[in-house]
Amino acid sequence: SVIFGLFMVFLDSTVVNVAFQTLRREFDASLAESQWVISTYVLALGISTPLAGFLADRFGIKRVYLGGLAMFVFGSLLCGIAPNLGLLIAARTLQGLGGGIALPLGAPQLFRAFPAREQGVALGFFGIAVAVAPALGLILGGWMIDHQLWRWIFFINLPIGILGVALGSRFLQ
Repeated sequence: SVIFGLFMVFLDSTVVNVAFQTLRREFDASLAESQWVISTYVLALGISTPLAGFLADRFGIKRVYLGGLAMFVFGSLLCGIAPNLGLLIAARTLQGLGGGIALPLGAPQLFRAFPAREQGVALGFFGIAVAVAPALGLILGGWMIDHQLWRWIFFINLPIGILGVALGSRFLQ
């Protein structure tokens, strides 16, 4: 369940970069205006990452992790339906906040879920997801852009994230 959620966040980081020029054209935006689509995401990710530990200590790691994933999924939905650049930027900020909360809590969840003798295997699968997701994001992003499906670069997160939240709700401690 942790791998589904974090796979989604890592996938999103590259799939949007591939679509950057398409987003500029779709929203008829300048380079400076459209750059906020990426910049606010990274800024929100950076701001919320250090808060994740504090929030997890205060409200529980499972609740905060799942809340971060859910926020990322909701932000993805809003990105996909955004009618203008301003709302896309706001939705990307929400995505970044959710991703910044979920990312640092994923590995501790793995450590909590597996006994010491199985943690190496669990982290190995985690590492595979971390390596494969950005590469797959480049491929999927390019394919979607080539087929004029740019909104799907955001909608692709919905089934992955919903599955991650559902599995996490059921199986995480």
